[in-house]
Amino acid sequence: MTGSVYCIDASSLIQCNRRYPESNFPGVWERLRQLAEGARLITSRQVLRELEQKPDEVTQWVKDDKGMVRPATAEEVSKAKEIECRFPGLVDYDKQTEDADPFVIALGLVEAARAQARGRTVEHLVVSEELPAKPGGRPKIPDVCAHYGLRCVKLLQLIQEEQWQFG
Repeated sequence: MTGSVYCIDASSLIQCNRRYPESNFPGVWERLRQLAEGARLITSRQVLRELEQKPDEVTQWVKDDKGMVRPATAEEVSKAKEIECRFPGLVDYDKQTEDADPFVIALGLVEAARAQARGRTVEHLVVSEELPAKPGGRPKIPDVCAHYGLRCVKLLQLIQEEQWQFG
């Protein structure tokens, strides 16, 4: 595998559907499909559960791509729990479904460690539209990623890093 691996959060999938609907921007969705087919665009099952709360085209798109959604391994569950303990406030316990944020970050960290153990130097990034926390505010995905040295980018940065051009 060549190129970065992107662990995508629900926020980026939702915003992608709003900003770049497939009916108007089929090229964006085709490129995302190619990343997913190449195991370079992945997400956690918890993200799918979040999307299923308000099902739409992107929810179906994620469901249809069988290789993109990863069930959490024991190692990822352990890392997600560590993240929740280290960053109280990251998880909104009032949500109806389990908060996906620690699982998306854990997926990126664990997958990066696996790649490194296999001697591969593939960068793993988290893709989220969240902004860093305001001073004194609840921690957000970018804050946690920064703590662990895991790069966090927005969807537009993914497009730029992949050097996608649309005419």
